[in-house]
Amino acid sequence: MRPKKLSIICFSWDPWSPMWKMTQQLMWHLASKRRVEKVLFLNEDLYISNIIEKLPFYILNPQMRKKILRALLGKVQKVEENVIIYNPVHYVPFIYRSAWLKKVDAFLMVGMLKRILKKHGFQNVILFINRIVDEKILDLFDDVVLRCFYWSDDWASFPKETEKVDEVNSEKKRLISKAIEKILKRVDIVFSVSDYLTNKAKMYVSKSYWLPNGTDYRNFVRASLDETSLPQDIQNIPKPIIGFVGYITSTLDFELLDYTAKARPDWSFVFIGPKLPAASWGEKFFKLPNVHYLGPKPYFELPMYMKAFDVCIIPYLNHPSLQAADSNKVYDYLATGKPIVASYNTAGLGKFEGIIKISGSKEKFVTDIENSLREKENEKLAKKRQEIAKENSWEKRADYMWKKIEALL
Repeated sequence: MRPKKLSIICFSWDPWSPMWKMTQQLMWHLASKRRVEKVLFLNEDLYISNIIEKLPFYILNPQMRKKILRALLGKVQKVEENVIIYNPVHYVPFIYRSAWLKKVDAFLMVGMLKRILKKHGFQNVILFINRIVDEKILDLFDDVVLRCFYWSDDWASFPKETEKVDEVNSEKKRLISKAIEKILKRVDIVFSVSDYLTNKAKMYVSKSYWLPNGTDYRNFVRASLDETSLPQDIQNIPKPIIGFVGYITSTLDFELLDYTAKARPDWSFVFIGPKLPAASWGEKFFKLPNVHYLGPKPYFELPMYMKAFDVCIIPYLNHPSLQAADSNKVYDYLATGKPIVASYNTAGLGKFEGIIKISGSKEKFVTDIENSLREKENEKLAKKRQEIAKENSWEKRADYMWKKIEALL
């Protein structure tokens, strides 16, 4: 008997975007599996109260206006051959004021989703949860064959865009932890980004597996190819270049960075990525003469910039909120073959000790970069890093995930 075709509904933390974040990578690879017929990728929820509050802004912003109109009308956007995306809408305002309003809102939101599923022929559904949802939503879909939770970060400890790592409200932590606990009690299988989260998940779900982050190897290996060209805005920056790619947030150790840039004024420090509001307290670092902030760049152009790096850095704070995380950028850096220096043993970096340098202090951070600059042309070490990156590709992560999921079907 031929196995049934399957569909996936993914509630994602990050939206489908040109940045190709982790859940998008996994869904893209899972959509290519023979048994997966189609994927509905659910971007962030839209709240009618927020839309009303910011109506003038949305009216004047054509992109947002189109996005909201499409969501209200239940129209999806096709992004791949068998992948469609949609923003769920909370039609009822003030839903947190009463359980009754919340129930009505869930009924309306799921009703729209069901119409979309019926119209596009979704059946034998795998619910893939990668964000906080009301646990009751897990029971509102018909034809669900499996409920999967992807715990891709310690969301309870994660600061908002405007918060520093020490400013996370304890009540917020408690509420998020409680919401995750309710989800864990209702799912069949869990994939967690760190050992810490996996062990917590196993308290509720026996089928809980460690699934660290990965890399788009075929994209980032381009940083090591002769034919990859350097962008104009990095060509004239003096060597050596100490480079960082990623979100610039309050999780970066700006005191360490400030010390390093001042200790070595002959080094150029290049930062690429969006600045979040909480990083503003470190803004004085970006005003140093040997620091170059190039802003965010398109995903497929990142290897062109990384080709110019002599050393890649991961300057995280040594903070408890990062202990349950798994640094995504280390995998991308490894694919380039470049030397890598991390500030502290945090965010899952310890498993690469010996392959990357983990400093532990600001003085050692400078020394480690200095030593890395001396070995930058070591082809043997570069190939070793790239071999490790290839074994940690998103394709292999998706294959592992699918193997575990298929065993339960």
